[in-house]
Amino acid sequence: MLQVFRAARVWDATGGSMLHDAAVVVEEGRISQVGPWSRITVPEQAEVRHFPEHTLLPGLIDCHVHVTGQSYGVSPLPVPEAKMALLAAHALGRALRAGVTTLRDLGSTFQCVFALKDAIAGGIIEGPRLLVAGAGICMTGGHGYNGLAIQADGADACRRLAREQLRQGADVIKLMASGGAATPRELPHESQLTVEEMRAAVEEAHKAGRPATAHALPTHSIVEAIEAGVDSIEHGTLLDDAAIEAMLKHDVTLVPTLSIADRMISHGAAVGLPSYTVDKARALLPGRVERVAQAYRAGVRIAFGTDAGAPFHPLGDVVHEMLLLHEAGLTPEQVLISATRTAAAAIRRQSELGTLEPGKIADLLVVRGNPLLDLRALADPVLVAKAGQIVEGAAVEPNAYLEQIKATLYAHI
Repeated sequence: MLQVFRAARVWDATGGSMLHDAAVVVEEGRISQVGPWSRITVPEQAEVRHFPEHTLLPGLIDCHVHVTGQSYGVSPLPVPEAKMALLAAHALGRALRAGVTTLRDLGSTFQCVFALKDAIAGGIIEGPRLLVAGAGICMTGGHGYNGLAIQADGADACRRLAREQLRQGADVIKLMASGGAATPRELPHESQLTVEEMRAAVEEAHKAGRPATAHALPTHSIVEAIEAGVDSIEHGTLLDDAAIEAMLKHDVTLVPTLSIADRMISHGAAVGLPSYTVDKARALLPGRVERVAQAYRAGVRIAFGTDAGAPFHPLGDVVHEMLLLHEAGLTPEQVLISATRTAAAAIRRQSELGTLEPGKIADLLVVRGNPLLDLRALADPVLVAKAGQIVEGAAVEPNAYLEQIKATLYAHI
């Protein structure tokens, strides 16, 4: 199928200037030409779509989500896996229409994440390209044992769990180096998995050619995770100079997820989020943006991630995170680079994703206005293409689908 997307502006994420009155030519799901309209050779029988007042840019990549978080805070009871899979499938479709063409799921004890990944790849359901960690690995009683991770103690147990996730098709291994906000009877500043435990799991990931990443909030946990060999740090909320030095020395990427605490506080109570989670999230607010700013100024590489998935922070809810990164000192263009080119490198898909260049997969996003001037232009996508397959754009809002989620969870009552 031959397609031409012509727009008032094309931003290709390669580092060059914005192209005006430009186009992207797509053949069989891949980009064949990018450039000013005057230099484009329009193939015969190509379908031409013209967006005279819009910006065309690469599809967005979110490096940190939890697709099976749809019931979080809504249901006090265990959710059947079949219902969670259906809720997640619906949420994935919404995320694609919001402009996110690739997601990395970083922790779920629901095995359906592997089936969802394969169903999307096979064209059975609609959604962003999905990379998954499977279950994260935590210590007994550690962060995420209540839905994100499986508990393990000792290096051998962590090694076995990493191998099990890889056997099932994991694209990345997720480790819980510290406490967090969403698990009872833990605190964000606490150390959890040891260096030896994390190193065993990281070794298995790297042997299989997969990256490993760590949930780590305080500096001592960040440094220990880096010592264990992880490729990226998730959150890094309480980092300081020592953590920054370690990330720079070992070329480790930071995925800040600044917006999750805000969403927990502003919208979490409405879905029944536990008060201990809201209280811990509120305690993490002071200074978190400034610390990311400090890391960015020092040269730490920032990749985009939202920690989305719950009703109060749905998949595809990206603009708030972008505005917080802008507040941390990134220009709008640098924010967009974090969600395209840098994110593609963080998930090891930079050869095919993240920029608009000939030969790459045709993941495209069309928005009104110019996001390099105002990131809020991304809140109302017009059109999204994933590997050349087009869907109409649609905004997402926190808690907008709460009644549908409740109806699915409680239909049998």
